[in-house]
Amino acid sequence: MRVELAGIVFAIEGELPEAVAARYRAYLTDAPATLACRVRCDAALQTDVADEGIYPGALVEAAGARYRFFRRDLDARIDLDAGTLEVDAAPGLAVESALRIAVSLLLPRRGGLLLHSSGVIEGGRGYVFSGASGAGKTTTVRLLEPRTPLGDDLVALVPDGEGFRALATPFAGEYGVVAPVSAPLARLYFIEQADEHARIPLDAASARARILRNTLSYARDVDTIGHLQDVADRLARRVPCARVRFLRDAGVARWLD
Repeated sequence: MRVELAGIVFAIEGELPEAVAARYRAYLTDAPATLACRVRCDAALQTDVADEGIYPGALVEAAGARYRFFRRDLDARIDLDAGTLEVDAAPGLAVESALRIAVSLLLPRRGGLLLHSSGVIEGGRGYVFSGASGAGKTTTVRLLEPRTPLGDDLVALVPDGEGFRALATPFAGEYGVVAPVSAPLARLYFIEQADEHARIPLDAASARARILRNTLSYARDVDTIGHLQDVADRLARRVPCARVRFLRDAGVARWLD
């Protein structure tokens, strides 16, 4: 089975849990693999780490290009130089956590990142709404229907000429899995629900700080941080960014300009 996630092709061996396989059916591809991934599910899996304080995150060990991510239901090892990912996980969505982690490591090294965000396509251009849990990511997608959704949890932002491109991923929130669509990124908004509609432009330094704050990244080694900082800097300088305060009504469409 081969799936393309944010432009990265995983050649997966082993039996994926049905909940994960169902999410990825629209993302199947015949493209050459970027990463060889072996998956083994074990209902009895119990790692020796007390991770109650970090779930659903993961503890990280890094040694050069090799990383290990683990929590009570997951033990994943990735070798960036060898292009391999080995996943031992409990049945269910723990396998998807490993794939998200792999994407979050590889994308910055390709000039992109995974942003906690939702998004839609309007007029062939992508508009992305970033925020923490509860900020209104799913709400914005629903308010902007029937425009084509880019997702409501994690949108990938990747280099596209002098700018960036927004790519849908199957990493879904309440809205559910969307089709594998993409569009040139026109605007990046940092959202907050309020009692008014307002847009406050951000300078590059402020935008960069918010991008880094909302980027999915488990690893904190020097190499990964350096790549993320570089990507955030380019993104903040090449794409118009703003804070958006919005009401829960169709008036949010005013920001699709």
